[in-house]
Amino acid sequence: MLNLEDIEKEQDERIRYLLQLAYNHNQYLHQLLDTAGVKPENVKPGDSKKVLQEAYQKGLRTYSEDLVQGKLYPDYVYNIFTAQIWTSGTTGRPKVVLYSKDDLNRNNRQVLTIYNILKIESGKDGIVGFVAPFPFATAFMIPASFHELNVPSVTFMPPPITPQMSPDEIKFRLRAIYEAMRRIGESQVIIGGTYGIEKLGILFNKYGFDTNLLNIKALAFGAEPTTLERRERISKSWQKSKSNITYDLYASSEGSTMAFECSAHGGLHVDQPEVYIFAGDREQPLTEGVQGYDVVTLLPEVGAKPGTFFINYSHGDMLGVSPSGCECGLPYYKISYPRREVEQIRIAGCGLDVRDLERMLNMPPYTGEYLVVWEQPKGETVLHKLKIRVEVAIISSHTVEDYRRQLVSSNPLAYDLLFTSGSVEVEVENVEPGKAYAGFEKFTNPGKSTRLVKI
Repeated sequence: MLNLEDIEKEQDERIRYLLQLAYNHNQYLHQLLDTAGVKPENVKPGDSKKVLQEAYQKGLRTYSEDLVQGKLYPDYVYNIFTAQIWTSGTTGRPKVVLYSKDDLNRNNRQVLTIYNILKIESGKDGIVGFVAPFPFATAFMIPASFHELNVPSVTFMPPPITPQMSPDEIKFRLRAIYEAMRRIGESQVIIGGTYGIEKLGILFNKYGFDTNLLNIKALAFGAEPTTLERRERISKSWQKSKSNITYDLYASSEGSTMAFECSAHGGLHVDQPEVYIFAGDREQPLTEGVQGYDVVTLLPEVGAKPGTFFINYSHGDMLGVSPSGCECGLPYYKISYPRREVEQIRIAGCGLDVRDLERMLNMPPYTGEYLVVWEQPKGETVLHKLKIRVEVAIISSHTVEDYRRQLVSSNPLAYDLLFTSGSVEVEVENVEPGKAYAGFEKFTNPGKSTRLVKI
């Protein structure tokens, strides 16, 4: 295993290589680098991270919107395939990510690290990876890596379950998923998107399917930042014995898996040198250990050619970075559990993630654009009104009841507090496309829609 000094050296070499490659093969990033005063050929060994952080403050920033608009692709054609990915909590629109064979190799190395940790902790040599294929990084890149690495795995595509289905239909579909999982074997590990695993566990318990009989040895979920509260809720829905182990992953659909939780459970490790990540306030100098918005740069090996350039790419997640090692023995940097505070409402101590409302909004007749307005008079601590403004292609009769059904399957506690208590007024407004932010334009930013506005 590389020591921290070797890791830092390799990261530095990869950053300098990536800057030069992007400067030569992407006009948009070429202009951003010029604006930030960065000439890749002048970046000295050992200075690359400092240069990246300073350049970020001078305008070298890339966002989801840049990817949607196709600004981050290289001008070369090099063993590339494409994937159109729907992502949650960013633009609400599909992003076409170009992956090269080199990208897949980088991802394989990250996935193998995660797999080996799960393998050791489960106490089994022949782990079967059950991949829950929900539309995030874990749905696309992890199964591909399992195949490339000859890891014994089963990729199972569960039939869709929607709030509009009858209880009998939901139970019929859940049984098909449950029986398929039981046939996999007792040494299985479930890896999937946070939302999908959470929803599936809740539904299993609600409809009487005993998850303890699945003999799950480890549960790893990611793709979305998760609070400790949500993590405990997921664990409870899946785990009825202390023999099961839960892990967090920090993944992005754009960049595949980026960090993983080790056996010490003291945070997540950034998989260096495949990824460089730092955090800090957008308006202040960035230093290691500062808590703030994440900034991610994916690092190809020197000589490799990525299909998409991710340099100073902002997800908008809050985290802290620590350069110290971990008691598990890994020398990798650690990050605190990412979260999206600006997208969460606190109701009587319960966290309601506004994205719990989002799942039904990427389906017709919705456009995927919405705004949640949290009204709480200044100086008061009680939530008075929640207004959900949703764009629909055709104005329809969807009402608060749709959101009741959606929330009860994804966050029962928030559902009870929000809808059953009667203390909060909930209003749903359907608007024409392009009108979701009318009157609230000042809350938006260049790279990411602001889904929650507090007034």
